[in-house]
Order: sequence, then C-alpha cells, then structure tokens
Amino acid sequence: MRGILKAGKRESGHVLALALVLLGLGGVIIGPFLCYMEAGMRDSDSRQDKMLQFYALEAGLEDAINKAWMGDPDSDLPIDSGTQTNYTLSEDVNGNQVDVSIENVWALSGLEEAPGYGFEIPSGLTVVGYAQVGTGSAMYVVEFYYDQSVGDLPINKVAVWLPSGFEYMGSPNGITDQDPVENAFRGGTTLVWEFDPSVNFEDLPILAAGGGFQPGTEFPIKRVLTFEISPAENPRGALPWIRTDEPSLLLSWDSEYTIYKIGVTATDIINGGQAESTNEAYVARGRPYGHNVTQVQGDYRALGNSLMIDTPPSSSSGIRDTLLAESSATIEKRADYTDLTLPEDAEVEMAYLYWSAWWRNDAADTDVTFTFDDGTPEITNVTASRYIVADNVENPGSYSYSCFADVTELVSDIGDGGDGDIYTITLGGVDGLTNDSWSYAGWSLIIIYSSPSEKAHQLYLYDDFLYSGEYQEHMLSIEGFQAPDGEESTGRLTCFVGEGDERWTNDYIELNGVKLEDATNPRTNVWNGQSSGLGGGFIDGVDIDTFNVSDQINPGDTSATMKLGTANDSWNLVYTILSFRSDVTAESWEPYPMIIISY
Repeated sequence: MRGILKAGKRESGHVLALALVLLGLGGVIIGPFLCYMEAGMRDSDSRQDKMLQFYALEAGLEDAINKAWMGDPDSDLPIDSGTQTNYTLSEDVNGNQVDVSIENVWALSGLEEAPGYGFEIPSGLTVVGYAQVGTGSAMYVVEFYYDQSVGDLPINKVAVWLPSGFEYMGSPNGITDQDPVENAFRGGTTLVWEFDPSVNFEDLPILAAGGGFQPGTEFPIKRVLTFEISPAENPRGALPWIRTDEPSLLLSWDSEYTIYKIGVTATDIINGGQAESTNEAYVARGRPYGHNVTQVQGDYRALGNSLMIDTPPSSSSGIRDTLLAESSATIEKRADYTDLTLPEDAEVEMAYLYWSAWWRNDAADTDVTFTFDDGTPEITNVTASRYIVADNVENPGSYSYSCFADVTELVSDIGDGGDGDIYTITLGGVDGLTNDSWSYAGWSLIIIYSSPSEKAHQLYLYDDFLYSGEYQEHMLSIEGFQAPDGEESTGRLTCFVGEGDERWTNDYIELNGVKLEDATNPRTNVWNGQSSGLGGGFIDGVDIDTFNVSDQINPGDTSATMKLGTANDSWNLVYTILSFRSDVTAESWEPYPMIIISY
C-alpha cells in the first residue's frame, strides 16, 4: 500500500500534457476536415447536378435524333441547307429546361470550299451511292450521271466520305483503279481521287454493266466507281460527291444525303438558371438501302403488253414478224381487290413507264404516245428521261434498248375512282426490228400506290438494263429490310423481260436459292412469253411475270439474294421489283438509314 502511494507521489503530469496536446491538435485538424467534408458534399451535389444535366442533354439529343431519323414532316425539321429549327422539350428533365436546335448543314460543309456556289444540287450532274452486299463482303458503288447540258465536262475530283465503323478495303474499279488519299473527318474517313490534269466526263473509263456489256449509247451518260468496304454491311450515311472545272456544275453530291447539326442546352431551373450545360452532335441521314427502295402503306401493280407478234403464232420458229402500232392493258379498282387489281381507295404515289425493243441501231426510240383512258381518252407524247442501249454480243451489229419515263401525273386520276372503275393504258409509236430470232418489243407500267386498306410494304426496284447472253448467271443483292414475324411475312416479285421464248428453255430465276415457278411459268422455262402478272396470258416476246415469294422471305430476314440464269436462251431484264411486308413496329426497321457521325 505504501508502495502504491509512493508511486502516486512520483506522478509528474505527463499524461495530462499529452492529452492537452492531442486535444489541441484535434482542434486544429477537425476544423479544416469538417470544411473539407462540407466542400466534398457540395462537390458531390455539384457532380450529381452535372450528371443530371448530362442525362437531360442526352434526352434532348435523343429527341432531336429521333425527329431527324423518322423524317416526320410534323417535326418541323429544317428542309433547306442553312436553315434551323429551335424548340424546347415539353417537359423538364431532372429539373432542367432542355432547349434544342436542329440545323440543316450543307452536305459538303468542311469538305469543299465553294464560295457563292449555293446549296442546290445541279440538275445536269447527278451522284448516287449505295452498297452491294454479298456473303461476307460488300462493294460500295457510286454512279455518276451527266446530261451533256454544257458539252465537255472536265472532272478534277471524286470522293466518298465513309462513316465511322466502315473501312476502305481497296480494289477500286470503274473510272479509276488507283487507291484514294485517305483522311479522317467527323469520326469517319474521306476517300479522295484527284485527276490532274482534269479528265472529260465522257473520257472516264466505262465499267461494264451487270450483264457484262458496255452500253453503246445511254442518256444521261453514266460512269461508275466501285470499291470494297468492311464490314459487309450497308454504310449508312456514306456521302459520295464529284467536283468539276465547270462553274455552273462545280459540285454535285448524293441528293438523298442530309446532315443535321444538333445543339442541346440544359438549364437548371430549380436553382434559378445558375447552371447550364451544352452539347453538340452531327447526324447524317443517307440513301435508303439498296438500289432503289421505298416504303409505303400500300403496294405495287405491274401491267403491260407486247408490241411485236408472230403472225400466225409458230412454236417452231417463234420469230416475231409484225410490229404493232400500239397495244393496251387494263387495271381495275375493286373493293375486294386481288393481286391483279387495285384497292378502291388506292392513290397513285408513283407510276413508272418502261419500253424496250430490239433493232439494228445503236440508239433508243425515246418518243412514244401514251394514252390514259378512264372513259375519256387522253393522249400524251412521252419522252424518255433515261435510256440504255445494249450491244447484243452474240449477234454483232444488233442492239436492245430500254427507256424509262415517270408518268405519275398522267395516271393520277386513278385515285379519283372507286369500286369497279376500269382504266386502260395504251402505248404506241415504239420502233423495233422484226423477222429475226432476237426480235421483240414491249412495254410495262409499274403503279406504286398507297391505300388505307393495305398494310405497309417495302419495295425494291432494280431497273439497270441487264443483257444476258447464253450460259450466263447474274446475282442481285437486296439488303436492309426487316421482314415481320409470323404470317405477315409475305412477298411478291415481278420481272419485265424482253425476248422471252417458249421454244428456248433452261432460263430461270432464284430467290434465296429457290427457283421460282407458277402455273404459267415452269422453273426451267420461266421467260416463255406467258405472263402470270397479267393473268397468265400469252403476250409474245416479253414476260411480265409475278411470283409469290412469301416462302422465300423468312420472318426476321434483312437481306435476300436473287439469281437469274440461262442456258441457250438470251434475254434482257428491263426491271425487277420485289415487295414484302414491312414490320413498322420492329426496332430495327428504319425508314431513313442514319448514323451519328460526330458527338
């Protein structure tokens, strides 16, 4: 006990001093630490506010992209280059007012300098770009058309902008076989081919057409550039263009290409507009998939007739010896419409007229007479806006030609009719040569219509004149549609073929590996001069055949392959049109292909 008391007497107060030191040090640390925690909490709130503003910006950007994507006229998109639309989202997002601007930017902005040139594409020089997609590969195709309106046209540059995700893989062909200069631009790559010195448009090399022939004469003059791309998909938003030395036709680019510059501002209205964030993106809306694709709540009908016959018909020779001055076909509107009639509430959206014949001139007969008769005949002189002449290589010195004209306005009165009304179309004045095994002449009219009674369809039209000699095969690729599921997956296909013969066999058409046939057209002699599309009648020398391809278009399909072949027969494909049901509710269905190109 005395030891304990003695030890207590020896206590010098060190612990108290240490405690006081620690207490003082804590006082020094805690103050700044609390301030730091307060600052951290304020910073966390600020970060959260910024994150909420970021989400608000995303909402505004998504809304603007959706408007540009759908191309809805009710969304007040700026139609002309250089114009702008401004709006505010109808509801605040995370306590932020979201203001959006959509500006229609000139397609070549940042790519070409052309002060004072303007935003309009010249009518005399046209550019079209699209992809041909095969199994595991893809070829990008640029078509250039010139109407010779200013005579010689010196070309100094052609170029293509490929969006992000697609790569140039080489193998250029057509107007040049040289690799381009590549540069980065808006997340993608520009491919530039320069011609120094400039080259006259007509002197650019000609790429053989799908049938392996080089057109003898064509209007407008056409030249083609192709190259391989990867991956094997359609490069949505790709932009081709051409530059010349002619001031009036200085620049031309794909008319289906539009760039929208989107600006989004989010303002914090909870805190009195103290905080504001902005973002900007560029989106491009490009050409619909395929060679010529449209979508409509409706469908198409094809009609036509021969203009050259064998009199009397002879199955042994099949040589047509009489050129008709004209021929006619009819179309009827019916409440209980079929594949051969129009719905009673149908409205004509587009009407495309084609005529084709064989003769010994390296030219086309571009002027015809067109009669529309709805009870009161109206005769109109029609001139082709496009034509192609093919050299029949197996019969030197002979040619086939195909002509095209848009006659939508001439048949628009069909929309005024109703149940039971019948319309007669007559075409006349077509030149062709008779008395040869190659002789034929004929015409066809495609009517693309809309109707509240119909379901939505996508239509693929291929109308490059394609000559097929003996023992040739031709492949056509169709890509970018969305076939619906279930029983809605229906399809039909029509071909207009010249020089069809019952005598010569072993010509065929395949869709997705299946040979097509019907009661009128056997799979081994499909171009036999009998037209299922016209009720199975024999029309001599041409085929306008329509096939049900519902079994060949499977639910969920996004592509199809068509193959046309022959053995000892020769023929000319004027057009083929494929219609299939559109699933407009599918997430992957896109009426206007587009891609974000800078964000």
